[in-house]
Amino acid sequence: MKITKSILASLIENQLLIDLTPKFGELPVTQGLKLFACIVESVILEPNESIDIPTGIKAELGNYVGFVLSKITVNRSTYFNSGVLYNCDNTGFISISIKNQTLNQIKINPGQSIGELIIFSKTVD
Repeated sequence: MKITKSILASLIENQLLIDLTPKFGELPVTQGLKLFACIVESVILEPNESIDIPTGIKAELGNYVGFVLSKITVNRSTYFNSGVLYNCDNTGFISISIKNQTLNQIKINPGQSIGELIIFSKTVD
């Protein structure tokens, strides 16, 4: 498995002094690779509004398959929006679709955790 950062992700890291490198979360809270918002400035989502947020990360999974899960925390409440299968056929950088399912605005900041890549083996014994 190989994880690659985009040039944009590296530029944003340098400009905003943030780290967009995916990180494994601590059990039992998360078992996936945490993904972060690769954006230059904050984004405000109105209720029922959707947006695709780039992560600046590409994963070459080889003999593995991944599930990208949208996961955002607002005011200590965690919201799961959607998930998408990510496998060896995916060659582009990962973006995460986020829909504001609350009654209030949601602010997404550069470098904010916005989802996870959960990785599974393709083969089953």
